This record gives sequence, C-alpha cells and structure tokens, in this order.
Amino acid sequence: MAPRRIAARARGMWFGPSPNQVAHARQLVNDDFKPAEVARLLKVHGATSALSVRPRVQEHLWQLPEC
Repeated sequence: MAPRRIAARARGMWFGPSPNQVAHARQLVNDDFKPAEVARLLKVHGATSALSVRPRVQEHLWQLPEC
C-alpha cells in the first residue's frame, strides 16, 4: 500500500462505499432502479454500484458439487 493511503487509514479515512450506501443501493435496485441509475444517485462509479448490489456467492464454481 502507498504511504499516503496507510496514513489516511490511520487517520480513520474510509475507502469504498459505506455500509449505509451499500444498503441504500441494494434497496434502490430492489425497487427496480438500474445499477447505473443507482451509481448516479449515490455519486459513485458504475462498477462500484454494480459490485455492491450483486448477490453474494457463497461457493466458487469449481467447488460446487456435481449433479
């Protein structure tokens, strides 16, 4: 990690979306907003919005049992 990033974290700076933003984004997507619209509303990058609202995958594909 870069020294400035380490110093910022030591001061308590938050990197990435806050838990409240993630919950709000998920609620908006559940209310039929597109991830791109959610990103504009929350003033974050579209990839950040899409990643925060995607369903959590519990297992990796290579670990799934065969049917």
